Amino acid sequence: METITNIAADQNYCEMTKMFSNVELKSWTMDQASTQSYEYSSSPEGAALTASKTIVSERKRRRKLNDKLLELRGAVPKISKLDKASTLKDAIVYIQDLQEQERRLQAEMMELESKSLKKDPGFDFEQELPVLLRPKKTRYDQIYDHRAPISYPIKVHELRVNSMGEKTLLVSLTCSKTRDAVVKICEIFESMKLKIITASVAIVSGLVKKTVLIEVCLFSLLPSPSRQSIVQNTNIFFFLAKEMSKTMEGLYSLLYLTLVFTILFTLHTQIAHKLLVGHHPLHLKKSPHLPLRFNSDGTFKILQVADMHYGTGMLTRCRDVLASEFDYCSDLNTTRFLKRIIQSEKPDFIAFTGDNIFGPSTHDAAESLLRAFGPAMDSGLPWAAVLGNHDQESTMTREELMSFISLMDYSVSQTNPPVDDLSSAAEGDVTKNIDGFGNYNLRVYGAPGSHLANRSVLNLFFLDSGDREVVQGIRTYGWIKESQLRWIRSVSKGYQGQKQDNNHLEEASICAIPPAMVFFHIPIPEIDQLYNQQIVGKFQQRVSFSSMNSGVLQTIVSMGDVKAVFVGHDHTNDFCGNLEGIWFCYGGGFGYHGYGKAGWPRRARIILAELEKGEKSWMGVERISTWKRLDDEKLSKLDEQVLWQAHPSFKIT
Repeated sequence: METITNIAADQNYCEMTKMFSNVELKSWTMDQASTQSYEYSSSPEGAALTASKTIVSERKRRRKLNDKLLELRGAVPKISKLDKASTLKDAIVYIQDLQEQERRLQAEMMELESKSLKKDPGFDFEQELPVLLRPKKTRYDQIYDHRAPISYPIKVHELRVNSMGEKTLLVSLTCSKTRDAVVKICEIFESMKLKIITASVAIVSGLVKKTVLIEVCLFSLLPSPSRQSIVQNTNIFFFLAKEMSKTMEGLYSLLYLTLVFTILFTLHTQIAHKLLVGHHPLHLKKSPHLPLRFNSDGTFKILQVADMHYGTGMLTRCRDVLASEFDYCSDLNTTRFLKRIIQSEKPDFIAFTGDNIFGPSTHDAAESLLRAFGPAMDSGLPWAAVLGNHDQESTMTREELMSFISLMDYSVSQTNPPVDDLSSAAEGDVTKNIDGFGNYNLRVYGAPGSHLANRSVLNLFFLDSGDREVVQGIRTYGWIKESQLRWIRSVSKGYQGQKQDNNHLEEASICAIPPAMVFFHIPIPEIDQLYNQQIVGKFQQRVSFSSMNSGVLQTIVSMGDVKAVFVGHDHTNDFCGNLEGIWFCYGGGFGYHGYGKAGWPRRARIILAELEKGEKSWMGVERISTWKRLDDEKLSKLDEQVLWQAHPSFKIT
């Protein structure tokens, strides 16, 4: 046995050596043939060329031999050494192992086959084997005798006959691909003497697909009496096929329509009952009682909320709070603060002055807006908002944000000025194309039952101060543009031009021009000058303003009716300071997700406008005052001050 194994090993070794020798011989022959013309050259140049060619051919031969060795090493799983002899021996051992495995598998297959045949004589053992282990079958189509014609049967997989009209049929035949399948199919259709309009043949994935469009005229094409029965049978076949096709088409159409109606009904049901926007069912907007109006006690109270920076709710953590203040702090603390202050102060109107949501912290701007403004909507109070520099950093543009805000319950916000505001402005000084989104004016009418009940006694302007822009290659905050200033100037001039009823002028008009207040987010550059001036409140961070000064201060001073301006943006500033007779006030950081100062409570600003009491009824606005509320246990009140009053004899504190 050992002798036989050694003989087999020697035989394999000789075969492998012979293979590599053939490679060397072929490479040598080719190189030799290419250089043979130089061997008999008597010149020194010829001898040099011959030597050079011999070196090149030897290098090529060795390179080919190394390539073959590398291929062999890649095929053999175990290589003991990297020299040629060891590689050949390892390859021989590997081949012997494979041959032994093949003999063992063949024996096991025969044993399993014999057992299966005993249990089931008709059992096809080969079909149960993996493809690689099945015995190879002879391909008779490659060794047939070309002198004897061989006919291959056609295996039909599918035959369809569809009616395309009164006299047109579409025949689709799919069969297995054999040597002469296409020829036979064409012969069959030709032998039927059909009037073929168009025909096509395609071979896809081992299948032959024949499609034929036929014009049905069988009786004229088959006149022979001997074939009359065939004609009738064929005609009946096509008639039945046509009728069945119509029936199936009708059935398919009915099923299709049923499916369509089911889908539409399901979609309608989902839209009507399941469609949610931020987990709030779709419904018609709830509007507040308009117009805005002073109360019967002659007061109108505004709550300013600046920089809520709302994220996603409970999962959005607080910033800059003491660990001892809360066990867990999130956006829900902002919501709780807003609910508490609405319940405590009972304002008549809420003004949100930008950065209502913090775009980078939410993947759904609409959902965040609904959560942020939720307490305001639940209160049923009229409210309005402008945008800051962070609102649009999520999934909605500034225009989309303002449009969405204007459609929320009890919101009186506007995307931009309505037509009536533009038409009521001074003629020739109207800007129809205004920069930004969220520029609008709200009028507050007199107390019910008073002489000024149907007239505006207080005007509220809202402006979009933008987000961020690039000026001369430098990134800066946005600013109020010239078009916005022209619009606010025009609207103010239009109000001042209105004539009051002469019968009530002397009694009702404390101030001939109704006072106005302005709300926007980013402060103007001049506010930074108040750092060393007398102020009411805290100036804890330098003012973050735009590098562009568009002349907001000069514009509102020239208007004459603006008494106070309310901004946000700088969270740790909550002061009020006077610039050229106009008070500029920060709201103070309200939201817990915005930056702040640990130990310095979040806060909100309250603005109170009061009417003067006449002998018979309420008159115009007499005083505008303000204070702040802190989010502490008692909602502490601080820094109460008077911003403006109609009688100059009272000193503004």
